[in-house]
Amino acid sequence: MHTALDTTGFCAEKTFEKVLENTDLLLFDLKHLTESEHLKYTGVPLQPIIKNLELAVRLKKQIQIRFPVIPNINDSEENISRTIQYLQKLQLSRISLLPYHSIAKHKYEKFGIENKMLETTEFNQEFLLSLREKFSTEGFDVTLSS
Repeated sequence: MHTALDTTGFCAEKTFEKVLENTDLLLFDLKHLTESEHLKYTGVPLQPIIKNLELAVRLKKQIQIRFPVIPNINDSEENISRTIQYLQKLQLSRISLLPYHSIAKHKYEKFGIENKMLETTEFNQEFLLSLREKFSTEGFDVTLSS
């Protein structure tokens, strides 16, 4: 049986290692590669995520990076370049670009939860295509989700 795990990678390294024993494919979210920005926007530190991603690489797991692209949060030239360099260092070449969308807006309203992304706008297609081209030019197998 082939198993896949969709993960942020945020957990204790020993727990992650145990889960990897029964995992063939990782769909691994990578949101921001600056510690302070990652903590600010996700509420969790970056280092456990990085350690677990690197563990999966050492264990030669099949990994598909999922990069949610969020306007004015992780779409800066600096963060995109840092992400490309880091993934190249790990020799990871498969990436899915997941453009921000406001489809869950009604869920926040329904459950009375503050939507901190309420003012965030969606990307135009031109930017997303140029981002896909940037990753592709750097040798990545890129999927652009809608």
